[in-house]
Amino acid sequence: HLTGLGMWELPAPAPAPLHVTAYNPRHPRGVPGELVVHRTLLPLDARTIDGLAVVRPEVAAVMSWPLLCGSDQRAPLLEGNRRRLLSPARAAALAEKMVYLKGIKQLRELLGLLLAGCESELELWGYTDVFNVPGLDDAQRQTVLRVGNRNYRIDVGYEAEKLAVELDGRAYHASP
Repeated sequence: HLTGLGMWELPAPAPAPLHVTAYNPRHPRGVPGELVVHRTLLPLDARTIDGLAVVRPEVAAVMSWPLLCGSDQRAPLLEGNRRRLLSPARAAALAEKMVYLKGIKQLRELLGLLLAGCESELELWGYTDVFNVPGLDDAQRQTVLRVGNRNYRIDVGYEAEKLAVELDGRAYHASP
């Protein structure tokens, strides 16, 4: 959960109590403010980081969703996707199983936007609030444009107008 986000160097609030996941038949106790124990009957697909078994980044991001709010909820998924640490498809498959997770509708909406190619808060805003209105909603989104011998992925493009719109800045691109 939150500790897993930190172990994967994804955005997580600090300081936060240590979060561990244990199989339900085991009954480790939490310590208020210091240790939160999550129980599961499902096998966990963990990776070893610094000698510790850590849940996959998709699991950490999806399971921490109800523990965070606003942009703090989206940040681990956006950053993990941008850095190719997590798969939006695996996160979406996990979210489909989590019918009782608080805020699941918003999580699924975000994962749909990530699967569509969004990689930043600004792209999310553009897709949901700017280019999702009559007259602007016919754009091609996340289209690959070939210029010379290079490929560029355009956030929003209007072919008839020959207009390409890039919604985020230099930090999200390989070169200026």
